[in-house]
Amino acid sequence: MFLPLVIFLGFYLGLSYVLKRFLVKGVLQRIVHPVGRRIEVWGSIGLTVAGMVILFILYNTTGWEDIQAIIWFFAGYLSLQTGFRALLEWKYLKGSNQYLMSLIQLAFCLIYVAIWSVVA
Repeated sequence: MFLPLVIFLGFYLGLSYVLKRFLVKGVLQRIVHPVGRRIEVWGSIGLTVAGMVILFILYNTTGWEDIQAIIWFFAGYLSLQTGFRALLEWKYLKGSNQYLMSLIQLAFCLIYVAIWSVVA
């Protein structure tokens, strides 16, 4: 269980470094537009609360016995959270390719989760 996590983190950090160096070219920006920042904060809070409620419901129905349901829950949650962040980066960080970095990282994570769900 520990080795797949170490492999994932190594590939993920390497991918992040390469994307930051060749795709974004510079310092990663934060959303500073007042409306965009407010949407980012409240949207992240809403997604986190919804994820926790769904995780609680999932725990009460399966009791952590259905590992496939838990894996796909986290894949779906990761997709929503990262997709939301990429959408805000695309809308409020004009002239930056930072949203592409988020989408490529999301694709990498989902491929890893799909492989892990087959192996587990």
